[in-house]
Amino acid sequence: MVLLCVFIVLPRNQAAHAEAFNQNRIIDDGIFDRTDSMNASQIDSFLNSFPNSCISPNSGFKAIDPTGYSPGVYQYGGFVTAGQVIYDAGQAYGLNPQVLLTTLQKEQSLVVGGAGYCNNGDQHKYAAAVGYGCPDSPTTFSYSGLNLYQRNGVTVTDTGTTCVNSAAKAGFSQQVIRAAWLFKFGEQRSKGNVGWAVIKGNWNNSDDPQTCYGGPMTQGTYQRCPSGATTYYDGYTTIDGTAVHMDTGGTAALYWYTPHFPGNQHFFDIFTGWFGSTQFPQPLGATLYHQASTGIIYLVTDSTRYQIPDWDMMINYGLDSYPVQTVSDTTIQSLANGGLLTNLIYDSNGVYLVNNGSRHPVSQTMCTSWGFSCSDGTKVKPLGAIFQTQYLKQGGLLTELLKVNGAVYKLSNGLRQPIANAKTLSDLNLATTPAITGSAVNTKQSLGALLMTTAGVVQFSPDPHIYYYDGTNYATVGDMDVYFDWGLNAQPYLSVPVSSFNQTPPTTSLLNDFVLSSGQYYVVDQGRRLSIPANLNTVWPSGQFSGPPQTLFNGLASGTLLPLVKAGGTVFLLKSGQKHYVQTIEEYSVLQSTVGGVSALRSTKLNGVAQGNDALADGSLINVQDGSGIIYVVNNDHLTHVPSPNVFDAYGYSWGAVRSYPTAITNDYPIDGQILTNSRSVDGTHYFVSGSTLYRLSGTQASDYGTIDSKFTLISRLSVKRDPATLSRFMLNTDDGRVYYASGGAIHYVSSYASYMAYGGGQAQRISVNTNTIQSFVIAQPI
Repeated sequence: MVLLCVFIVLPRNQAAHAEAFNQNRIIDDGIFDRTDSMNASQIDSFLNSFPNSCISPNSGFKAIDPTGYSPGVYQYGGFVTAGQVIYDAGQAYGLNPQVLLTTLQKEQSLVVGGAGYCNNGDQHKYAAAVGYGCPDSPTTFSYSGLNLYQRNGVTVTDTGTTCVNSAAKAGFSQQVIRAAWLFKFGEQRSKGNVGWAVIKGNWNNSDDPQTCYGGPMTQGTYQRCPSGATTYYDGYTTIDGTAVHMDTGGTAALYWYTPHFPGNQHFFDIFTGWFGSTQFPQPLGATLYHQASTGIIYLVTDSTRYQIPDWDMMINYGLDSYPVQTVSDTTIQSLANGGLLTNLIYDSNGVYLVNNGSRHPVSQTMCTSWGFSCSDGTKVKPLGAIFQTQYLKQGGLLTELLKVNGAVYKLSNGLRQPIANAKTLSDLNLATTPAITGSAVNTKQSLGALLMTTAGVVQFSPDPHIYYYDGTNYATVGDMDVYFDWGLNAQPYLSVPVSSFNQTPPTTSLLNDFVLSSGQYYVVDQGRRLSIPANLNTVWPSGQFSGPPQTLFNGLASGTLLPLVKAGGTVFLLKSGQKHYVQTIEEYSVLQSTVGGVSALRSTKLNGVAQGNDALADGSLINVQDGSGIIYVVNNDHLTHVPSPNVFDAYGYSWGAVRSYPTAITNDYPIDGQILTNSRSVDGTHYFVSGSTLYRLSGTQASDYGTIDSKFTLISRLSVKRDPATLSRFMLNTDDGRVYYASGGAIHYVSSYASYMAYGGGQAQRISVNTNTIQSFVIAQPI
């Protein structure tokens, strides 16, 4: 990473320090990593000690608080003091906040500030507070609508012209948190720690181990990329034409951040002037030697050398913060050979496990649990002065719990079993037992099966599959739709490295969204289990259905799948093993009323369902594109002929509602041979048509005219869009002038005016009909 130093104001010396700049050892890792050097309040007080500081509480400065990270995205909270931002950034990534304060001064002079400097309208100094994302190029950018910082409650949102190459990186807090990450990432990766990642609380840097590192390397045999080759590095990097040895990871990180001597010399001067030495002395009672010809690092104490096998052992003994001296083979050979340094040491009081800078007394029971050979002299090493000087802190008694890279293990008889979650810890009565954190594990430990006493979700990374564990068996989760449809996002989740699990999960079923339970088919969708009616069983192949984890299944909300389905914004009618597209609002409205609603499904549920022709709703008016010009009405998945404009009008149909369809669609709807004319029964109500007038038979009228179903053609769900006309018991046949009287389920010819009057004809209103209508009724004896 190449950064620019654009404005520098030298800080006043608060703690004089005469230490000389060592280009190979700018800062020791123990200083670089001191997260407890200052708390937020102390940082704010330090800033207030500069009367013209740009970021002190006294200046009214605040910025958004970095509160978390998920791959690719930082999260922020409300506005807090600069001290809180700096402290929280250091705590998040394990960095000394003094490193960030020094960098803020080195890059933009924000700590000391100056008269007329902080509020001169140039927002670049805040947008690029630590120069993150500013390459050595003349390209400039400008952004607006950001939370750069606040001054006295007023939020500044525009950067002006800045070198920062991304809006997400522009702003005080945005710069500070990224700098903290970059410094720590560079320090760890320069020492070959390809697995470094911060995963705690709201912080999930799980994308870091997948990232290659391109900065300077310290001396040793390391990988730059997690999947790359292991290579020996001599620790040298060319800076300003000079070969510089990276004595510490912190030094490598500073050169990665600013690959020039002047910037790093200035960092050193500011830091030592404010905070004192950047270097630790050698560890008490011991020295670290690096054998140039082999790359091996030794711990030397009491004129004896102990070979340090790997970086984990350096961390366990707390030696990763100290400088290493490069010596000749002659020097190494002059020392007694103590063998390989291990995690077990002993003195007259017993055996101890060394882990993360502490020593933990090991009981005989724990020796057995951890698989240690505590009685075997070849497995323990007396380290004399380094132990006797209490260099290693006294830790608690070794327990049966081990925590490595976020995973917690239970150890028993040399078997290491990963524990799924806090519930399992509690169920095993281990919740209050402190876990040893680190990688102090013996090669004799075997990996055991996962311990999980409650149902939940497990992933054995890097295996991409997700498993649901019901307490007894595992079921493979088909895909992410299945994951959310079954509500597994609300279940306990555990990601276990495959290296922590010694067997393939014993899957007994596939967890998908199509379930067969107790002979009933279901589709699981968005937290519901919808039973599939028998007439829809053929929509999906029976082989697609599988048995579910019953407890999980029973906990889903229940419902019934309707034939009308909305999937991904499209509506389909399910029938005859196919999905039929519903293309009009009118048809959707009729179908929804017909089936009693619509079921919402994820569109993926219908991916494998055969596509049928478009759905036509009962009551839809169809003009088949066969050249006949005949109008049909859809009736029970058939087409019924509408014989004339009079009948069309009588039912209240609109000519604008007629839709033209090709025969490829209408062939699925056979013509039923009926004619939509005089006598019709719709949903149990009887109608007849005369001319262009619609009449409804109900109550006593139905008994007068006769409503035997054999006389009336039944049309279910056929929409009647016009209010029927008023019906009387007298009908006038306009074709021949005859009058008829309805009574006893038939119509009677009225033979005389006297008869007409005798049956109340004087007050009755006759309805006008034609001969076709008269003939549609039963004609009885004249009266």
